[in-house]
Amino acid sequence: MEIVRYEPAFRDRWNAFVAASRNGTFLFDRGFMDYHSDRFHDHSLMLFAGGDLVAVLPANLVREEGRLESHGGLTYGGLVYGEAMTQTGCIEALAEVRSWCRGAGIAEIRYKCVPHIYARQPSEEDRYALFAAGARRYRCDVLTVVRLDDPIPMQSRRKRAIRKALATPGLRIAPAERWEEFWAILVAQLAERFGVKPVHTVDEMRLLAGRFPADIALTCAIVEDRVHAGVVTFRCGPVLHAQYIASDAFAREHGLLDAVFEHLVRASAGTAAYFDFGISTEKDGSYLNEGLIQYKEGLGGRSVVQEFYLLDCRTSI
Repeated sequence: MEIVRYEPAFRDRWNAFVAASRNGTFLFDRGFMDYHSDRFHDHSLMLFAGGDLVAVLPANLVREEGRLESHGGLTYGGLVYGEAMTQTGCIEALAEVRSWCRGAGIAEIRYKCVPHIYARQPSEEDRYALFAAGARRYRCDVLTVVRLDDPIPMQSRRKRAIRKALATPGLRIAPAERWEEFWAILVAQLAERFGVKPVHTVDEMRLLAGRFPADIALTCAIVEDRVHAGVVTFRCGPVLHAQYIASDAFAREHGLLDAVFEHLVRASAGTAAYFDFGISTEKDGSYLNEGLIQYKEGLGGRSVVQEFYLLDCRTSI
Protein backbone atom coordinates (compact mmCIF):
# COMPACT_ATOMS: atom_id res chain seq x y z
CA MET A 1 0.00 0.00 0.00
CA GLU A 2 1.02 3.60 -0.60
CA ILE A 3 0.18 6.18 2.05
CA VAL A 4 -0.32 9.83 1.11
CA ARG A 5 -1.08 12.74 3.43
CA TYR A 6 -4.33 14.47 2.68
CA GLU A 7 -4.14 17.89 1.04
CA PRO A 8 -6.93 20.12 -0.30
CA ALA A 9 -6.38 18.92 -3.88
CA PHE A 10 -7.78 15.54 -2.74
CA ARG A 11 -10.96 17.07 -1.26
CA ASP A 12 -13.44 15.77 -3.85
CA ARG A 13 -11.88 12.32 -3.98
CA TRP A 14 -11.82 12.10 -0.18
CA ASN A 15 -15.47 13.17 0.14
CA ALA A 16 -16.65 10.79 -2.58
CA PHE A 17 -14.84 7.89 -0.88
CA VAL A 18 -16.33 8.70 2.54
CA ALA A 19 -19.83 9.01 1.08
CA ALA A 20 -19.54 5.56 -0.52
CA SER A 21 -17.82 3.89 2.45
CA ARG A 22 -19.51 1.40 4.75
CA ASN A 23 -18.43 2.98 8.06
CA GLY A 24 -18.04 6.68 7.31
CA THR A 25 -20.46 9.50 8.13
CA PHE A 26 -20.70 13.18 7.23
CA LEU A 27 -18.40 14.01 10.15
CA PHE A 28 -15.55 12.81 7.90
CA ASP A 29 -16.59 15.09 5.03
CA ARG A 30 -13.96 17.78 4.62
CA GLY A 31 -16.68 20.41 4.86
CA PHE A 32 -17.20 19.30 8.46
CA MET A 33 -13.64 18.35 9.39
CA ASP A 34 -12.03 21.53 8.14
CA TYR A 35 -14.20 24.02 10.03
CA HIS A 36 -11.86 23.75 13.02
CA SER A 37 -8.59 23.46 11.09
CA ASP A 38 -7.24 26.38 13.12
CA ARG A 39 -7.43 24.25 16.30
CA PHE A 40 -6.24 20.90 14.96
CA HIS A 41 -3.19 20.31 12.79
CA ASP A 42 -4.68 18.05 10.13
CA HIS A 43 -2.59 14.97 9.41
CA SER A 44 -5.17 12.77 7.69
CA LEU A 45 -3.91 9.85 5.63
CA MET A 46 -5.09 8.23 2.39
CA LEU A 47 -4.20 4.60 1.63
CA PHE A 48 -3.85 3.46 -1.97
CA ALA A 49 -3.41 -0.03 -3.41
CA GLY A 50 -2.66 -0.38 -7.10
CA GLY A 51 -3.67 3.24 -7.57
CA ASP A 52 -7.09 2.71 -5.96
CA LEU A 53 -8.08 4.49 -2.78
CA VAL A 54 -8.90 1.73 -0.26
CA ALA A 55 -9.05 3.56 3.09
CA VAL A 56 -8.73 6.96 4.70
CA LEU A 57 -7.76 7.89 8.25
CA PRO A 58 -9.14 11.21 9.53
CA ALA A 59 -6.41 12.39 11.88
CA ASN A 60 -4.57 15.30 13.43
CA LEU A 61 -1.02 15.57 14.72
CA VAL A 62 -0.14 16.64 18.27
CA ARG A 63 3.38 17.58 17.27
CA GLU A 64 4.82 18.39 20.70
CA GLU A 65 3.81 14.94 21.97
CA GLY A 66 4.66 13.02 18.79
CA ARG A 67 1.13 11.64 18.61
CA LEU A 68 -1.32 11.01 15.78
CA GLU A 69 -4.97 11.22 16.85
CA SER A 70 -7.89 9.87 14.86
CA HIS A 71 -9.41 12.56 15.19
CA GLY A 72 -9.13 14.87 18.21
CA GLY A 73 -11.88 17.16 16.95
CA LEU A 74 -14.45 14.46 16.11
CA THR A 75 -16.74 12.28 18.19
CA TYR A 76 -15.28 9.16 16.60
CA GLY A 77 -12.63 8.30 14.01
CA GLY A 78 -10.54 5.41 12.81
CA LEU A 79 -9.97 3.84 9.43
CA VAL A 80 -12.79 4.42 6.97
CA TYR A 81 -13.11 1.84 4.22
CA GLY A 82 -15.41 0.46 1.56
CA GLU A 83 -17.00 -2.88 0.82
CA ALA A 84 -13.82 -4.33 -0.69
CA MET A 85 -11.84 -4.11 2.57
CA THR A 86 -11.19 -7.53 4.12
CA GLN A 87 -9.85 -8.56 7.52
CA THR A 88 -6.38 -9.34 6.21
CA GLY A 89 -6.46 -6.13 4.19
CA CYS A 90 -7.25 -4.11 7.31
CA ILE A 91 -4.42 -5.77 9.23
CA GLU A 92 -2.09 -4.79 6.40
CA ALA A 93 -3.52 -1.25 6.28
CA LEU A 94 -2.96 -0.68 10.00
CA ALA A 95 0.56 -2.12 9.77
CA GLU A 96 1.33 0.26 6.91
CA VAL A 97 -0.01 3.24 8.86
CA ARG A 98 2.10 2.22 11.85
CA SER A 99 5.21 1.88 9.70
CA TRP A 100 4.53 5.21 8.01
CA CYS A 101 4.17 6.92 11.39
CA ARG A 102 7.39 5.38 12.64
CA GLY A 103 9.19 6.70 9.58
CA ALA A 104 7.68 10.15 10.17
CA GLY A 105 8.91 10.23 13.77
CA ILE A 106 5.43 9.75 15.26
CA ALA A 107 5.64 7.75 18.49
CA GLU A 108 2.03 6.63 18.94
CA ILE A 109 -1.46 6.60 17.49
CA ARG A 110 -4.54 7.30 19.57
CA TYR A 111 -7.27 5.52 17.70
CA LYS A 112 -10.95 6.38 18.23
CA CYS A 113 -13.19 3.57 16.94
CA VAL A 114 -16.43 4.25 15.09
CA PRO A 115 -19.21 2.60 17.19
CA HIS A 116 -20.62 -0.33 15.24
CA ILE A 117 -24.12 1.14 14.97
CA TYR A 118 -22.80 3.94 12.74
CA ALA A 119 -21.70 1.56 9.99
CA ARG A 120 -24.11 0.53 7.24
CA GLN A 121 -22.44 -2.90 7.06
CA PRO A 122 -20.40 -4.89 9.64
CA SER A 123 -17.09 -3.02 9.83
CA GLU A 124 -15.09 -4.08 12.87
CA GLU A 125 -12.04 -5.28 10.96
CA ASP A 126 -10.05 -2.53 12.65
CA ARG A 127 -10.81 -3.87 16.14
CA TYR A 128 -9.14 -7.18 15.39
CA ALA A 129 -6.28 -5.46 13.54
CA LEU A 130 -5.63 -3.34 16.63
CA PHE A 131 -5.66 -6.42 18.86
CA ALA A 132 -3.29 -8.25 16.51
CA ALA A 133 -0.95 -5.26 16.52
CA GLY A 134 -0.78 -5.23 20.32
CA ALA A 135 -2.74 -2.01 20.80
CA ARG A 136 -3.90 -1.18 24.32
CA ARG A 137 -7.47 -0.10 25.05
CA TYR A 138 -7.11 2.98 27.25
CA ARG A 139 -10.69 4.26 27.25
CA CYS A 140 -14.21 2.91 26.88
CA ASP A 141 -17.31 5.12 26.75
CA VAL A 142 -20.95 4.08 27.01
CA LEU A 143 -23.54 5.35 24.55
CA THR A 144 -27.23 4.88 25.31
CA VAL A 145 -29.08 3.81 22.18
CA VAL A 146 -32.64 3.01 21.09
CA ARG A 147 -33.12 0.47 18.33
CA LEU A 148 -35.92 2.15 16.43
CA ASP A 149 -37.48 -0.90 14.74
CA ASP A 150 -37.80 -2.73 18.08
CA PRO A 151 -37.64 -0.16 20.89
CA ILE A 152 -37.63 -1.06 24.57
CA PRO A 153 -40.70 0.58 26.17
CA MET A 154 -40.12 3.78 28.11
CA GLN A 155 -40.37 3.64 31.89
CA SER A 156 -43.62 4.70 33.50
CA ARG A 157 -42.15 7.84 35.08
CA ARG A 158 -40.87 9.03 31.71
CA LYS A 159 -44.30 8.41 30.19
CA ARG A 160 -45.86 10.45 33.01
CA ALA A 161 -43.40 13.27 32.34
CA ILE A 162 -44.29 13.21 28.65
CA ARG A 163 -48.01 13.37 29.41
CA LYS A 164 -47.40 16.30 31.74
CA ALA A 165 -45.35 18.07 29.10
CA LEU A 166 -47.93 17.58 26.36
CA ALA A 167 -50.55 19.11 28.65
CA THR A 168 -48.58 22.37 28.84
CA PRO A 169 -50.74 25.08 27.25
CA GLY A 170 -49.33 26.35 23.96
CA LEU A 171 -46.51 23.79 23.74
CA ARG A 172 -45.05 23.28 20.26
CA ILE A 173 -42.29 20.76 19.50
CA ALA A 174 -40.71 21.15 16.10
CA PRO A 175 -37.46 21.79 14.20
CA ALA A 176 -36.61 25.46 14.50
CA GLU A 177 -33.78 27.79 13.50
CA ARG A 178 -33.66 29.26 17.01
CA TRP A 179 -29.92 28.75 17.52
CA GLU A 180 -29.15 31.81 19.67
CA GLU A 181 -31.97 31.13 22.13
CA PHE A 182 -31.09 27.47 22.47
CA TRP A 183 -27.37 28.21 22.76
CA ALA A 184 -27.97 30.61 25.66
CA ILE A 185 -29.75 27.80 27.54
CA LEU A 186 -27.00 25.31 26.64
CA VAL A 187 -24.14 27.60 27.70
CA ALA A 188 -25.80 28.37 31.03
CA GLN A 189 -26.55 24.70 31.73
CA LEU A 190 -23.02 23.47 30.94
CA ALA A 191 -21.44 26.26 33.00
CA GLU A 192 -23.68 25.55 36.00
CA ARG A 193 -23.39 21.76 35.95
CA PHE A 194 -19.91 21.08 34.63
CA GLY A 195 -18.04 24.38 34.44
CA VAL A 196 -17.41 23.93 30.70
CA LYS A 197 -18.45 25.47 27.39
CA PRO A 198 -19.95 23.74 24.33
CA VAL A 199 -17.35 22.36 21.91
CA HIS A 200 -18.91 24.46 19.14
CA THR A 201 -19.80 28.13 19.26
CA VAL A 202 -23.25 29.15 18.05
CA ASP A 203 -21.65 30.67 14.93
CA GLU A 204 -19.84 27.41 14.17
CA MET A 205 -23.03 25.43 14.59
CA ARG A 206 -24.91 27.78 12.28
CA LEU A 207 -22.10 27.38 9.73
CA LEU A 208 -22.18 23.58 9.91
CA ALA A 209 -25.98 23.42 9.82
CA GLY A 210 -25.85 25.54 6.69
CA ARG A 211 -23.34 23.19 5.07
CA PHE A 212 -25.21 20.04 6.09
CA PRO A 213 -28.91 20.99 6.26
CA ALA A 214 -30.04 17.40 5.74
CA ASP A 215 -27.86 16.11 8.58
CA ILE A 216 -27.89 18.76 11.34
CA ALA A 217 -31.09 19.97 12.97
CA LEU A 218 -32.30 21.70 16.12
CA THR A 219 -35.62 20.51 17.58
CA CYS A 220 -37.11 22.78 20.24
CA ALA A 221 -39.84 22.84 22.85
CA ILE A 222 -41.46 26.25 22.45
CA VAL A 223 -44.11 27.79 24.69
CA GLU A 224 -45.56 31.22 23.89
CA ASP A 225 -42.86 31.73 21.27
CA ARG A 226 -40.05 31.13 23.79
CA VAL A 227 -37.56 28.27 23.54
CA HIS A 228 -37.33 26.31 26.80
CA ALA A 229 -35.56 23.09 25.70
CA GLY A 230 -34.00 21.57 22.65
CA VAL A 231 -31.84 18.86 21.13
CA VAL A 232 -29.32 19.29 18.32
CA THR A 233 -29.22 16.09 16.27
CA PHE A 234 -26.67 14.82 13.77
CA ARG A 235 -27.93 12.32 11.19
CA CYS A 236 -24.94 10.02 10.79
CA GLY A 237 -25.66 7.18 8.40
CA PRO A 238 -28.12 4.81 10.13
CA VAL A 239 -28.02 6.79 13.41
CA LEU A 240 -29.72 9.93 14.65
CA HIS A 241 -27.36 11.22 17.32
CA ALA A 242 -28.18 13.75 20.05
CA GLN A 243 -25.17 16.07 19.89
CA TYR A 244 -26.37 18.79 22.29
CA ILE A 245 -29.17 18.65 24.89
CA ALA A 246 -30.34 21.55 27.04
CA SER A 247 -33.35 22.73 29.05
CA ASP A 248 -34.17 25.63 31.35
CA ALA A 249 -35.94 25.57 34.73
CA PHE A 250 -39.41 25.87 33.17
CA ALA A 251 -38.70 22.91 30.88
CA ARG A 252 -37.45 20.77 33.75
CA GLU A 253 -40.52 21.60 35.82
CA HIS A 254 -42.86 20.61 33.00
CA GLY A 255 -40.93 17.64 31.55
CA LEU A 256 -40.45 19.31 28.18
CA LEU A 257 -37.16 17.59 27.37
CA ASP A 258 -38.83 14.18 27.71
CA ALA A 259 -41.41 15.30 25.18
CA VAL A 260 -38.68 16.45 22.76
CA PHE A 261 -36.97 13.08 22.97
CA GLU A 262 -40.24 11.19 22.52
CA HIS A 263 -40.94 13.32 19.44
CA LEU A 264 -37.48 12.65 17.98
CA VAL A 265 -37.58 8.89 18.61
CA ARG A 266 -41.04 8.62 17.10
CA ALA A 267 -40.26 10.87 14.13
CA SER A 268 -36.99 9.11 13.27
CA ALA A 269 -38.45 5.59 13.21
CA GLY A 270 -38.40 4.47 9.60
CA THR A 271 -35.70 6.96 8.58
CA ALA A 272 -32.94 5.75 10.93
CA ALA A 273 -32.02 2.45 12.55
CA TYR A 274 -30.91 3.86 15.92
CA PHE A 275 -31.34 6.90 18.11
CA ASP A 276 -28.18 7.64 20.11
CA PHE A 277 -28.57 9.72 23.29
CA GLY A 278 -24.77 10.04 23.56
CA ILE A 279 -22.34 9.09 26.30
CA SER A 280 -22.88 9.08 30.05
CA THR A 281 -19.23 8.48 30.97
CA GLU A 282 -16.56 10.92 32.10
CA LYS A 283 -12.84 10.85 32.91
CA ASP A 284 -11.90 8.66 29.92
CA GLY A 285 -14.75 6.27 30.70
CA SER A 286 -13.68 5.55 34.27
CA TYR A 287 -16.68 7.36 35.79
CA LEU A 288 -20.27 6.46 34.94
CA ASN A 289 -22.80 9.24 35.57
CA GLU A 290 -25.51 6.97 36.92
CA GLY A 291 -28.21 9.61 37.12
CA LEU A 292 -27.68 10.60 33.49
CA ILE A 293 -27.64 7.07 32.11
CA GLN A 294 -30.68 6.08 34.16
CA TYR A 295 -32.59 9.00 32.61
CA LYS A 296 -31.64 7.83 29.10
CA GLU A 297 -32.45 4.21 29.94
CA GLY A 298 -35.84 5.39 31.14
CA LEU A 299 -36.47 6.60 27.60
CA GLY A 300 -35.80 3.10 26.25
CA GLY A 301 -32.05 3.30 25.60
CA ARG A 302 -29.50 0.56 26.26
CA SER A 303 -25.71 0.47 26.08
CA VAL A 304 -23.34 0.44 23.12
CA VAL A 305 -19.64 0.93 23.82
CA GLN A 306 -17.11 3.09 22.02
CA GLU A 307 -13.50 1.96 22.34
CA PHE A 308 -10.28 3.96 22.22
CA TYR A 309 -6.87 2.38 21.59
CA LEU A 310 -3.25 3.39 21.95
CA LEU A 311 -0.84 1.92 19.39
CA ASP A 312 2.91 2.27 19.92
CA CYS A 313 4.59 3.06 16.59
CA ARG A 314 8.17 2.79 17.81
CA THR A 315 8.11 -0.99 17.54
CA SER A 316 6.43 -3.45 15.20
CA ILE A 317 5.09 -6.98 15.70
